[in-house]
Amino acid sequence: MADYTTFLATYKVKDLIPKDFKLITASADDSAPDVLKLLIDKKILSVPIANPAAKGNEDKYLGLVDMADVLQFVCFISVMKDIIEAVLTKEIDWNEYMKEEIKVFSEIQVKEIVKDNKNHNPWCPVWSGSPVHSLFDIFSKEVNVHRVPVTNDDGAVIGFISQSRAIQWLYGKMDSLDKLGIENYKVKDTTKGKEAPKVFSVKETDKTLDAFGILLENKILGAPVVDGDGKVIGALSVSDLKRVGYKQLFKDVMLPLKEFLAKTKSPGAAVGVITCTENTSLKEVLIRLAENKIHRIFVVDAENKPIRVMSLCDLVSGLNGGANTHVV
Repeated sequence: MADYTTFLATYKVKDLIPKDFKLITASADDSAPDVLKLLIDKKILSVPIANPAAKGNEDKYLGLVDMADVLQFVCFISVMKDIIEAVLTKEIDWNEYMKEEIKVFSEIQVKEIVKDNKNHNPWCPVWSGSPVHSLFDIFSKEVNVHRVPVTNDDGAVIGFISQSRAIQWLYGKMDSLDKLGIENYKVKDTTKGKEAPKVFSVKETDKTLDAFGILLENKILGAPVVDGDGKVIGALSVSDLKRVGYKQLFKDVMLPLKEFLAKTKSPGAAVGVITCTENTSLKEVLIRLAENKIHRIFVVDAENKPIRVMSLCDLVSGLNGGANTHVV
């Protein structure tokens, strides 16, 4: 898009940090269950892990733990049928469950999780004074980056910018984007010359645990929910876990997916699933992402069957005039 990079260069990364931002952290020495419980209690998607042995800002954080790690934990525990049965019948609380039923896991420190997920959740800080296009370059070029730490002149983290926040910011600049011709760019332009990633879908009749297992197995954070004919009727995301209380977590993942989604639907959520076609303009994609407060949109064919998934990475890449094939 003509002058798109020039437009982004007029703003600084710090302009995107929410005014009400409050840094929530966990320590590398904390137990994995406690950190995962923190994510659910605070209803946040990720938390930076502080390094107790840090000598300065450069090594102050080891990385991020996010809802995908919660998912991995849930799937690991839930396959243990006898333990699940004990939870269901005894109705024990989280602390008792963690301390008495799975002592081995409770002894794992969260730094072990961070060590194992460097590729899944890379730590890619950006200086607060950098132009906004530096931030968008990270989102569009770095695989699996869904939130970026923002640092000050001393290297200290002063905020985080998620893909969702970036989408809302772009949406707020629609007048400027209109002048740059965003209406003329289509979804199909974002994959020119490249094959789009395979779409992994889940069925509405699946058990919720099995559906989340598909996300985990394929290293994705969301997928379309389809009916018996393969048509899109909904969406499943790891962020759905943050709307489940920790005491209900292991019960709810045993529900049929259709029931789970109805139970975890956020207030004010759009009615029906949000989709687009290859001929939808990038402007309309941005509007749908922003106004429905979603992280991804499903591209469907004439029969409403999913053919690929489009995220902020693809949107930004399309505006830059390039093709992106990230899995989201």
